Amino acid sequence: MFDGEGSVETFFVKYEESIVEPQRLLAVEVALRATPARWWTAHKVSINSWEQCKKLMTVRFGVVIESFTEHYSELNDPREHILTYGYRWNEVPKDVWTHMFIHTLDQIPRNWYI
Repeated sequence: MFDGEGSVETFFVKYEESIVEPQRLLAVEVALRATPARWWTAHKVSINSWEQCKKLMTVRFGVVIESFTEHYSELNDPREHILTYGYRWNEVPKDVWTHMFIHTLDQIPRNWYI
């Protein structure tokens, strides 16, 4: 079971040891609790593979190594940081990049971007 509190990577390892490849995407619904279960309900219609599911769950529930909040305050212009991370995360697809960006902001700038 994964409730969002532990490591999503640890969940993946245990889950993949227990569930065979063809059934992973179908069985994930019963393995998620709390916030991950609500996330899954909202996103399952657009997820087509276990690899895509893992990628998106890592973005949403994984540990963010670099945080905009370390560099941004209400006194700074966020455009500089958007350009900086846009360059650093150049290989990341735009939808994933946007999700990572929004979820690493403090509440006030997050509301502004949303």
